[in-house]
Amino acid sequence: MLQSWLKNVDEKLLSNLEVGAWQFGSNIEIFEDEFPNLENVKIALIGLESKAANIIRKELYQLSFPFKKLRIADLGNLRNQDENFLSGCIRELIEGGIVPILFGGGAQTSTAQFFAHKQVQSAVNMLEVDERIRYDAFLEGINLGPLNDIFKNRRTGLFHFTNIGYQSHFVEPPVLSYCDKRDFDYLRLGAIRQDFTSAEPFIRDADFISFNLAALNSTFAAGQENPTPNGLTSEDACQLSRYAGISDKLKSFSIYGFAPHNDMHSQTAQLLAQMIWYFVDGYHDRKNDFPASQNGMTEYVVALNGSDSEISFWKSNSSGRWWIQVSEKAKKKEQRHRLIPCSPADYEAACREDLSERVLKAIRRFD
Repeated sequence: MLQSWLKNVDEKLLSNLEVGAWQFGSNIEIFEDEFPNLENVKIALIGLESKAANIIRKELYQLSFPFKKLRIADLGNLRNQDENFLSGCIRELIEGGIVPILFGGGAQTSTAQFFAHKQVQSAVNMLEVDERIRYDAFLEGINLGPLNDIFKNRRTGLFHFTNIGYQSHFVEPPVLSYCDKRDFDYLRLGAIRQDFTSAEPFIRDADFISFNLAALNSTFAAGQENPTPNGLTSEDACQLSRYAGISDKLKSFSIYGFAPHNDMHSQTAQLLAQMIWYFVDGYHDRKNDFPASQNGMTEYVVALNGSDSEISFWKSNSSGRWWIQVSEKAKKKEQRHRLIPCSPADYEAACREDLSERVLKAIRRFD
């Protein structure tokens, strides 16, 4: 069935490239004439719009490949840009235990990801990297994009939403108020500037991530439809991609918003290829400590003075990463979200009885 969603990589692209034995293109399975055998494949590359995707492939295939024994398949390009078509392809991959990396498409990518995950699990944690929170319920006659179909009611299966990199001058106050009402998280660009590592726990809690190139400063990624002067740097983008790859909980990753006609000297295509590379680098270094249980973890209990309340923090013995445990009253469908990723700073603050806003929101989501 999977092959029916996809068309092979253009043979002209492959014939015009010279890649050495240690380069990316020589070490992955590529859908040329025959569809690859997906046994033991862990990551699948999928282009969403053929022209844009092939430009990115050209840069990616020439990067190094130090990922010994990691099987990756390039499954070519999607046959149809329809959202439901894309969602079906994503669902089939994640049901097969393969992480899709989607690139070269538009804003419908994140909606398709969400509904694909919704078919596999009943409560979904979604994270977007974007300069805006694209929800337009409070604006008349303006359609900012994909979040409306996901936010419109509480029965869609969205358990939690996080935005990383939003810029205040692009986001209307009612949108932030709505996010607060639902205990969603949003991390402003300035907050990342102050402490970049603050983004890591948010990413570790996501089931999937969609990365809009609009989140990047146009100096580093001119190949966008509407470049803007502020935003993340190219180094930020690669580090966030690596955080995504190393997260055991994350099951799909997309990068969208690439506009080849604005990409002078293929600089944005190179950045996209490097973002994919760093995601793979993170995946290759996964610690397999997503806490389905507390085995291999050490518990730290913080008692709050003046009440009978206690908060349990858990630290992975293999990676040193931290989680906070929330209410045991969580519904069955929410159990996989009960251990909320956090930072050592969250634990230290709790010891001072100074619970961070992130921790408070996490606790409220299960009340």
